[in-house]
Amino acid sequence: YIEIVSSTDPNLKFQSGLFTITDAIMMAAVYPNPSSDYFNLRLDEQMEGVFDVIVYDRFNNRMIQTQLNAATKEHRINTAQLPNGIYFMQITNGKTSITEKIVVKH
Repeated sequence: YIEIVSSTDPNLKFQSGLFTITDAIMMAAVYPNPSSDYFNLRLDEQMEGVFDVIVYDRFNNRMIQTQLNAATKEHRINTAQLPNGIYFMQITNGKTSITEKIVVKH
């Protein structure tokens, strides 16, 4: 975890050097955005395992739900059946979650 402290704290000691963050942040790229009939989801190279992908509309209705294996780094999600609008795609692996905003415009 990260703790933010005030630099005016008299007990503060600074330590320099390199450190490693062990829990990598999940990253994903969504394109094209806006999309018409599909969008591509590219997963970060460090992502592993199975991921749930859920696309919600602006009223939090579940519009698309699928599971993807991170061994395949690029996936195509069909949006042809969705009406024009703004959607939110949530990618989760059980312990980490990312949300991406997508726009569908036919």
